[in-house]
Amino acid sequence: MPGPTGHPLVQVASLLVLGVVLVGAVVLGAVLLALLATAAVVAAAAFSLRLWWLRRRLSRGDRDQGPSEGGRVIHAEYTVVAERDMRRPRD
Repeated sequence: MPGPTGHPLVQVASLLVLGVVLVGAVVLGAVLLALLATAAVVAAAAFSLRLWWLRRRLSRGDRDQGPSEGGRVIHAEYTVVAERDMRRPRD
């Protein structure tokens, strides 16, 4: 690894480049942190909204509604035609 040069212009230029790289790294880190924080806030808001919606549905009594019938109950009579013996395997 070569040692530091004695030329003052090279030292000033290297310090300027180092400063630009350092400022760029800090700005890039701040932008990434802001994006990550924004994504976390949006995810938390979506989760809270979903939780509020589910609690609202449960408090209104929608849990008794069947998914395919839209809450209607179908009453019907039936007759057993033949009972199967569950112990025997089917042929």
